[in-house]
Amino acid sequence: MRVGIRQAPGGTPEVRRKAGPLVASARAGGGVIAERIFVQLEMSFWKSFWHNQSGQDMVEYSLLLAFVCLASAALFIGVGRNVAAIWGYTSTSMQQAYCAASASS
Repeated sequence: MRVGIRQAPGGTPEVRRKAGPLVASARAGGGVIAERIFVQLEMSFWKSFWHNQSGQDMVEYSLLLAFVCLASAALFIGVGRNVAAIWGYTSTSMQQAYCAASASS
């Protein structure tokens, strides 16, 4: 397994793993040293994965957008009933005005 280490923004080294023959030999029981290296790399990978927050902003914005969509849908459903009642009242008023204007002419 080839490992590339680069400096992360926080000052801690970040381990980048690239698949290689060491992984296959470690998993196939190729040696105790290879197995230990593999376990250490797995642990460092999961620790860096746990502390990595690069996608956190995207998740927060997605949740905020979902909340806004659900709230606006609920608002439109509630307002839709009121708008239908207003249009019904307006239609009735217009018909009564038309009938009154037709009867007087």
